[in-house]
Amino acid sequence: MKTSVRRVKHAFVALALVAITAAYGADVPSVSVGPFEIAARLRQISSGAFPNISGNPFGRMTVSDFEVRYRGTPVKLSDGNAQVSRFSEAKFLEGAPRPTILASEAGTYLISEQNGQVSVEVLAPASTDIASWQWLDADNGQPAPPRAITVRDASAEPRTERGGRLLLLNRRVVLDVATLKHYPVIVNTSENLRKIGDYNAGNEPVRAMSPGRTQLLYVGNRYENARFEYALVAAEYATGLVYAVPFDRNALRFESVWDATPGWIARNFEWTQDKNGVERIQLRKNFKPVPWQGKLRGTHPQMEYVLYPTQPQAFDEFYGYMQRVFAAAPAALPGSSQLPNTQVVSVEG
Repeated sequence: MKTSVRRVKHAFVALALVAITAAYGADVPSVSVGPFEIAARLRQISSGAFPNISGNPFGRMTVSDFEVRYRGTPVKLSDGNAQVSRFSEAKFLEGAPRPTILASEAGTYLISEQNGQVSVEVLAPASTDIASWQWLDADNGQPAPPRAITVRDASAEPRTERGGRLLLLNRRVVLDVATLKHYPVIVNTSENLRKIGDYNAGNEPVRAMSPGRTQLLYVGNRYENARFEYALVAAEYATGLVYAVPFDRNALRFESVWDATPGWIARNFEWTQDKNGVERIQLRKNFKPVPWQGKLRGTHPQMEYVLYPTQPQAFDEFYGYMQRVFAAAPAALPGSSQLPNTQVVSVEG
């Protein structure tokens, strides 16, 4: 009996060793530019799935992290009291004046070579917020959506970051890739909030850029008189200038912050320059409000058409139009009850 127990114990130890070894996958090929190298490592972690969702409480997922090496030696940096040597994201910056790596873990860091040795700058220190990168001039000179730096398998993604010249990092720093100069941009300090009437845009992505690429535009809001009020908040990243342009959300047909596209901003606002050439945005004069428009949401085969704000008769008229033109028939979503002011229909094709 004792022999049998020992054999079971030995078998269990062997199984545990196999499981631990399997937690790390084979490394993918590294990428080198100049004196720098980015090496990826694959590993498996708990997927965090609940048994009632995945059916497997021991589910695993593959994730990657990255090591940056300078002339073969791993780069280690200090961020506050933390020592950082592996990163959730690390990419070579296209358009930089010298081989440069942008890397993020909880914070975001710039790694380059200066005077024949490695140089590390903490652009945005670690905080409770997830690190993020947002190109400010990638889409015809306008911002691309921000990208959160999350735990995932990024090993197959390109190791070069490209998209424009200006990058907003962790919503706090603008990096000029062409010069590697960087500028703090914090619109929700107590002093700035007092200046702009308490319109808070601290958690907002940049919605548009000024024509001269000197100012970032956010949507700020405040809660006054039992309702939300909105303003465009402009920040000139090189000087620290911050100001707000309040607007009437009904007159500008503004339902939510997702309406604040570059096109909506261009239709309702205009840019001017003062005698010193400083850009300034303001409401267009003598503009005429456009009709409210419905919005399509979701993807085929289940989509929503949202009519808001509107009167009940407009809802009934639109439903009748769907019946006449598209032969819409009443339907129901499996496992859901009918919501107020909602009609579920099925349409062929």
